[in-house]
Amino acid sequence: MKHNNCINSVNEVLVGAKKENPLRSSPFQIQQKMKPIKHLTGLFDRLIEDQAIYPTHISLYFSLFQYWNINRFQNPISITREEMMLISKIGSRATYHKCMRELNDKGYIKYEPTFNPFKGSSVLLFNFSEEEGVEL
Repeated sequence: MKHNNCINSVNEVLVGAKKENPLRSSPFQIQQKMKPIKHLTGLFDRLIEDQAIYPTHISLYFSLFQYWNINRFQNPISITREEMMLISKIGSRATYHKCMRELNDKGYIKYEPTFNPFKGSSVLLFNFSEEEGVEL
């Protein structure tokens, strides 16, 4: 049941993105700001050099990246621990919080947790497509 709720909420975000006013922001304008392939190439270059990044970090980062993608690369994104753990296949809260803290400390993301269970935490992802650590 939890998995279906997560998929439904992701689908709602996708459907909501399609209903946006096309005059407000076109996909072409977004593409000029963010180039996902160049971003991923820059990210991989950075991951290769970082000996303290493990598969759980990478899985969590790509889950965050997918939410960022769904939100058309607009920062910040709002996340919940439950959804991120489910999508990234992390089973332990301690591991999740450790990975989020380390991704934040190493400059992959800017994580602003909320301790309110009804409000999602805020995450900013940085653009690695050209210059490392540049916020969009």
